Amino acid sequence: MNLFQVTKKQDIKGYELRTMTGDIVSFTPSYSQLLPDPFSDLNVKVNVLATGGNGTPDNPNPINGYTEANITRCGVNLLGGETFADLIVDKVPNAVKDTIAKTITYEGQYIRDIPLFNKFKANTQYTFFIKRASGVANLKINYTDGTSSEIRTFPQTSANNKSILNLAGEWQSGTSVVSYDECGVFEGVKTLEDFEEYNGNTYTISFGQTVYGGVLDVTRGKLTVTWGKIDMGTLNDWYYWESRQVFNSSTTGKKIGLSNIKSDIYETITSGSYDTLTDGQMCGNVGNVGVYIKNLAYTDANAFKTAMSGHYLVYELATPFDIDLTPEQIEALLGVNNVYADCGNVTVTCLI
Repeated sequence: MNLFQVTKKQDIKGYELRTMTGDIVSFTPSYSQLLPDPFSDLNVKVNVLATGGNGTPDNPNPINGYTEANITRCGVNLLGGETFADLIVDKVPNAVKDTIAKTITYEGQYIRDIPLFNKFKANTQYTFFIKRASGVANLKINYTDGTSSEIRTFPQTSANNKSILNLAGEWQSGTSVVSYDECGVFEGVKTLEDFEEYNGNTYTISFGQTVYGGVLDVTRGKLTVTWGKIDMGTLNDWYYWESRQVFNSSTTGKKIGLSNIKSDIYETITSGSYDTLTDGQMCGNVGNVGVYIKNLAYTDANAFKTAMSGHYLVYELATPFDIDLTPEQIEALLGVNNVYADCGNVTVTCLI
């Protein structure tokens, strides 16, 4: 996870107009009745990027795009109340929300490490207010170094000098209950006296198609699509370069570049060239639009093409295109604001 970056753009009547970028952006905006309306709100952009890829022929890792963006603007509590409950129900099979008792009940087989939330700044401590009502209903903090901490106290603060990978769910078989009343996630070390109820809105913007990479300008209602996807079996110009044991195609519409591609069954290299590929790797080229794959199981281009049917290549487009959407104005809260999206990092411009 990236810490946000801040760039000073200009001064407007004593206020500093800043642009901040990160997986989650935190800021406290300035307000004045003397300012024109556009500067009282937020200009938000989302960098949409597909997940998955870098699998192997024996163990594919599907590439997942997005049909919509969900942008959340909240206060100091990043995840609480009904929003937290709905997140669990959406991601955990057999989880049921009781709106009267304010609980989530799980009754089923043992499940583990279901990622629930991953919008955390690097090398930053967070405090989790999560109540376990009854049974073994574990939520755990997974760190980027491979370690984890079960949430056993209320509240519980994450380890110092570690980066959080995600908040995950892990439930035993039988009935387990989590209370979602007065719950939340806060940046920093907090106590019971610091708790604030969740105050946030989620803005959903539909793309009308599956997008694998692009930039969504939420405020202006424009999506610039910068990545495409193609079934590798539909490419008709596969060529076997025998001296290098590499397959090559040049008809994808890809932008020139070495690593601006990914596949569900091949690993993309980030340095080197087609001369340094090993079995199961792929790359582009800094001098042309070609795609290069080394798969030592094949030496015939037609057989390779047939085997690639149903496997996909996602690549940066040589010619991006725009989709017009409905503009959405995201209003800032008084005090601390946090903004994040489910499909990539965000860029927020506002007066500080």
